[in-house]
Amino acid sequence: MTIYIIHGISAFLMLALPIGLVIALRKRENLGWRIFGIGATAFVASQVVHIPLNWGLAQTGVLDVTNPTALMNAVLLGLTAGLCEETARFIALKKWLPKRHNWTGVLGYGLGHGGIEAVFVGLFSTLGLINIILLATQGPESLGVPPELQAAALEQLESYRSNPAWSPLLGLFERVMALVLHIGFTAMVMMSIVTSQKRYLAAAIMWHTTCNALAVIAMSKWGPVGAEVVVGILAGLTVWMLKDLHGQFTAAPKGESQEA
Repeated sequence: MTIYIIHGISAFLMLALPIGLVIALRKRENLGWRIFGIGATAFVASQVVHIPLNWGLAQTGVLDVTNPTALMNAVLLGLTAGLCEETARFIALKKWLPKRHNWTGVLGYGLGHGGIEAVFVGLFSTLGLINIILLATQGPESLGVPPELQAAALEQLESYRSNPAWSPLLGLFERVMALVLHIGFTAMVMMSIVTSQKRYLAAAIMWHTTCNALAVIAMSKWGPVGAEVVVGILAGLTVWMLKDLHGQFTAAPKGESQEA
């Protein structure tokens, strides 16, 4: 079916796009792999804190797991993401990339941080597609679905098939916009380090919180298409904010090209 093909293309591009951008930036700026690896490592490290933190908030009732799209949940989920990821970003940029506090550093770290997230999402999307194909061709037994849940699994398959064929492209669009946002967050945090003004770090945390929270709220009100429209607008605003930051970074020396 067409939706399977488009799903496969979308998942492939989630994997290929960040890798291609990294290769292109390496070639253009004569960069090593270190800067991208630091960005990827910092993202993973942030999730080591972020995921247990959300679990703990759910266990204590602060997060209402029965109503994940509630306003308070959306804000809290956005805030925990902002705090964990931007703190990790700040530590990584300050401690591990002291000679990369320039626009090339922003792009390299941002692609590493956001790129590894896109790769993870692409891998999960690929695994989901494989499971869907097995469910459709071999039945729920092939996936080890218990008998009492097999009817529900088949209902989910039919729900997936009833979606527009282009719907998997929404996930790809979200990953592209997320890469833009991660570069924006990185620029804000880097500016905090360069100027020694914590207000830029606070701005990164708050903007990250706002973007995540609005995406969740939009999903609950207008569905996936509405959510991606909102994410696209937020990414556009981030690009607009980046214009000023880009000018400030490019006015400074680029540093040694082989440092990272």
